[in-house]
Amino acid sequence: MIGIVIASFGLATGCDCDEANLSGTVFTRNTGTASISGTITARGAPEDRQIEIMIAPEGTGARYGVIPDDLFDAPTSCGDTLRYQVHNLTAGAYKILGKIEVAGGDASEYEGWFSGGGGVVVTLGTATAVVVGDGEAITDLDFELVNVLN
Repeated sequence: MIGIVIASFGLATGCDCDEANLSGTVFTRNTGTASISGTITARGAPEDRQIEIMIAPEGTGARYGVIPDDLFDAPTSCGDTLRYQVHNLTAGAYKILGKIEVAGGDASEYEGWFSGGGGVVVTLGTATAVVVGDGEAITDLDFELVNVLN
């Protein structure tokens, strides 16, 4: 695994849920003009939580963390959802992972990959790749995190 970046977020008080709560670039892959965005839902997750959003280029086995545009302004979620946008991607095929770490643990408590057609996907092999071209903005890439420890 390469370049893990954690973005902390908690429940918002008065956030604009039409805007991305986490906007950023991908570690080492931020030289392109494409972008992806959507909503991650984590029903039942603790209110005070940390989430990792990672991008896995198709066929590489690598995962790259998303670096928030403003490292000093922790993003907030709107209830159980977090709107995200990843920009400056190079053209290619990517899989999107969201996960919430157990406090003080090595395992993910909540995890999910974008599946393309609904349903919950918790493995890289069954996740759907999103193909973006130069300058393309793909939206509505929504998915859900589930508790993988219970």
